[in-house]
Amino acid sequence: MSTIIEQWVSGKGFPDELVIDGHIHIGDGERDHVTTWENAPDAIEGAIRYMDACGVDACCALTGGYCMGRQDYHMGNDFLLQIWDGLKGRFIPFVHINACDTKENILAEL
Repeated sequence: MSTIIEQWVSGKGFPDELVIDGHIHIGDGERDHVTTWENAPDAIEGAIRYMDACGVDACCALTGGYCMGRQDYHMGNDFLLQIWDGLKGRFIPFVHINACDTKENILAEL
């Protein structure tokens, strides 16, 4: 068994290794395919708890259902920014845009 697996199985995680979860979904309310919380403070607390329990130092996050169909992607981006403000150094948010939106709206969101 490798040293990394032995450390993980024994509950020591990945000491001396930077662990980045490269793709998570996070959002508010009830949506499919996303970890949900009622508000940003709860999301920050929950994300820290999950990341610490899994030995994750940082995560790259997308909003949940806001990027699908006719959802308001602005709301999802705003929610991610609120979470980023409370998890600086551990949270790498990905902005969403709707390519079918107007050029003005897209540029304003960026």
